[in-house]
Amino acid sequence: MSSEIVKATSEDAGCWVDGARGYHALAFMVVNLADHRCGYPLSDEDRETVEKYDAGDEVTSLEEVIEIADEAEAWMNEHVAPEGYTFLWLDGDFVLISDEELPE
Repeated sequence: MSSEIVKATSEDAGCWVDGARGYHALAFMVVNLADHRCGYPLSDEDRETVEKYDAGDEVTSLEEVIEIADEAEAWMNEHVAPEGYTFLWLDGDFVLISDEELPE
Protein backbone atom coordinates (compact mmCIF):
# COMPACT_ATOMS: atom_id res chain seq x y z
CA MET A 1 0.00 0.00 0.00
CA SER A 2 2.11 2.81 -1.26
CA SER A 3 0.67 6.27 -0.71
CA GLU A 4 3.16 7.82 -3.10
CA ILE A 5 2.25 7.72 -6.78
CA VAL A 6 5.02 6.03 -8.73
CA LYS A 7 5.14 7.20 -12.35
CA ALA A 8 6.17 4.90 -15.17
CA THR A 9 8.58 5.93 -17.90
CA SER A 10 8.77 4.98 -21.56
CA GLU A 11 11.44 2.46 -20.55
CA ASP A 12 8.75 0.61 -18.54
CA ALA A 13 6.75 -0.17 -21.69
CA GLY A 14 5.90 -3.83 -22.13
CA CYS A 15 4.08 -6.54 -20.23
CA TRP A 16 3.30 -5.72 -16.59
CA VAL A 17 1.01 -8.68 -15.81
CA ASP A 18 1.29 -11.98 -17.66
CA GLY A 19 -2.12 -13.27 -18.71
CA ALA A 20 -0.94 -16.81 -18.00
CA ARG A 21 -1.94 -16.05 -14.41
CA GLY A 22 -5.56 -16.55 -15.50
CA TYR A 23 -8.17 -15.03 -13.23
CA HIS A 24 -5.44 -14.24 -10.70
CA ALA A 25 -4.08 -11.65 -13.16
CA LEU A 26 -6.92 -9.23 -12.31
CA ALA A 27 -6.32 -9.50 -8.58
CA PHE A 28 -2.55 -9.25 -9.04
CA MET A 29 -2.98 -6.17 -11.22
CA VAL A 30 -5.26 -4.37 -8.76
CA VAL A 31 -3.75 -5.24 -5.39
CA ASN A 32 -0.09 -5.86 -6.03
CA LEU A 33 0.59 -3.63 -8.98
CA ALA A 34 -1.74 -0.64 -8.85
CA ASP A 35 -2.12 -0.49 -5.06
CA HIS A 36 1.21 -1.66 -3.66
CA ARG A 37 3.58 -0.60 -6.45
CA CYS A 38 2.01 2.48 -8.01
CA GLY A 39 0.14 4.16 -5.16
CA TYR A 40 -3.45 3.51 -6.28
CA PRO A 41 -5.82 4.46 -3.43
CA LEU A 42 -7.63 1.11 -3.19
CA SER A 43 -10.30 1.12 -0.49
CA ASP A 44 -10.19 -1.51 2.24
CA GLU A 45 -13.55 -2.83 1.00
CA ASP A 46 -12.29 -3.23 -2.58
CA ARG A 47 -9.04 -4.81 -1.35
CA GLU A 48 -11.03 -7.36 0.63
CA THR A 49 -13.26 -8.10 -2.37
CA VAL A 50 -10.27 -8.66 -4.66
CA GLU A 51 -8.39 -10.78 -2.12
CA LYS A 52 -11.46 -12.97 -1.49
CA TYR A 53 -11.92 -13.48 -5.22
CA ASP A 54 -8.25 -14.31 -5.68
CA ALA A 55 -8.52 -16.88 -2.87
CA GLY A 56 -11.41 -18.61 -4.68
CA ASP A 57 -14.37 -17.19 -2.73
CA GLU A 58 -17.39 -18.26 -4.76
CA VAL A 59 -19.56 -15.45 -3.37
CA THR A 60 -17.38 -12.71 -4.83
CA SER A 61 -18.25 -12.20 -8.49
CA LEU A 62 -15.88 -11.73 -11.38
CA GLU A 63 -17.94 -8.70 -12.40
CA GLU A 64 -17.11 -6.96 -9.10
CA VAL A 65 -13.40 -7.59 -9.59
CA ILE A 66 -13.51 -6.47 -13.23
CA GLU A 67 -15.14 -3.20 -12.15
CA ILE A 68 -12.46 -2.62 -9.52
CA ALA A 69 -9.71 -3.51 -12.02
CA ASP A 70 -11.20 -1.17 -14.65
CA GLU A 71 -11.14 1.68 -12.12
CA ALA A 72 -7.52 0.89 -11.24
CA GLU A 73 -6.57 0.77 -14.93
CA ALA A 74 -8.18 4.17 -15.57
CA TRP A 75 -6.35 5.61 -12.56
CA MET A 76 -3.04 4.17 -13.77
CA ASN A 77 -3.58 5.75 -17.20
CA GLU A 78 -4.29 9.11 -15.59
CA HIS A 79 -1.59 9.07 -12.90
CA VAL A 80 1.11 6.51 -13.78
CA ALA A 81 1.40 6.19 -17.57
CA PRO A 82 3.93 8.54 -19.15
CA GLU A 83 2.80 10.98 -21.81
CA GLY A 84 2.06 9.13 -25.05
CA TYR A 85 1.62 5.71 -23.39
CA THR A 86 -1.40 3.69 -22.30
CA PHE A 87 -2.05 0.80 -19.94
CA LEU A 88 -4.48 -1.80 -21.29
CA TRP A 89 -5.26 -5.49 -21.48
CA LEU A 90 -3.92 -6.85 -24.77
CA ASP A 91 -4.12 -10.51 -25.75
CA GLY A 92 -4.71 -11.40 -22.10
CA ASP A 93 -1.71 -9.46 -20.76
CA PHE A 94 -1.75 -6.13 -18.94
CA VAL A 95 0.69 -3.93 -20.82
CA LEU A 96 2.01 -0.41 -21.10
CA ILE A 97 2.38 0.51 -24.76
CA SER A 98 3.06 3.57 -26.85
CA ASP A 99 -0.07 5.26 -28.14
CA GLU A 100 1.45 4.83 -31.62
CA GLU A 101 1.21 1.05 -31.13
CA LEU A 102 -2.39 0.95 -29.89
CA PRO A 103 -4.45 -1.63 -31.76
CA GLU A 104 -7.20 -0.33 -34.00
